[in-house]
Amino acid sequence: MILCKKGDGMDKTRNCLASYDPEISKLFFMMSLIIPVTLILAVLFYRDTFHFLRNAFSQLGETVTPQGAPNLTSRLVFSAGFMSCGIAMFNISSRYRKNRDLRNRSIKQLLALAGGVGFFVAVTPNDISHSVHSVGMGTAVAVTYFFGTIFLLELRPRIPAFTFYANMVILQTSVLTYATAFFADSSYNKMAQKLCVVGLLLVMERAVTIAPEGFEWRAVFEAIRK
Repeated sequence: MILCKKGDGMDKTRNCLASYDPEISKLFFMMSLIIPVTLILAVLFYRDTFHFLRNAFSQLGETVTPQGAPNLTSRLVFSAGFMSCGIAMFNISSRYRKNRDLRNRSIKQLLALAGGVGFFVAVTPNDISHSVHSVGMGTAVAVTYFFGTIFLLELRPRIPAFTFYANMVILQTSVLTYATAFFADSSYNKMAQKLCVVGLLLVMERAVTIAPEGFEWRAVFEAIRK
């Protein structure tokens, strides 16, 4: 638990609790790696040419390509990656439920639970049920966005102002731009989707490793080199 400075008062103790513990930080960090690796592999196994500016990532998990070619391998990779993220979210929810020394743990427990469900629902092929897939994907994106926003706001007193504002601008701009393009059915929504994913992953990795109690991924790489 992160203690308040002397003189803060007992009424402020709750606001001095850590946002996450090393295990939660590690799980979020793993997700920030699983998602891009999953998408890259799914693109490589996609049975058609994948155009980043014209195709949506959801097509990687469809049963067939727009040209009718079977898309089994890419779909399995896509599904495995998203289910792995769903399991990670369920574990995060469990950690928040068990650890009472974490800030806003009840809200985060429910958010992570919703995120886990969202990732599993998003596995539904888009060409089988667009509505179900969209609900799952939208939930997963929204939960990740809310976690990033909450973490940054909680950590604001403990991180440099530039770091806070830079990450907040990246997060809000990337997600809200995609949301606007998606609901407006803009021709730029596919490109905005890619920027949204990059923005979410960059900010999430930063937000869950910047605090002292965060996962020390650099130490892991240094240990491997030794």
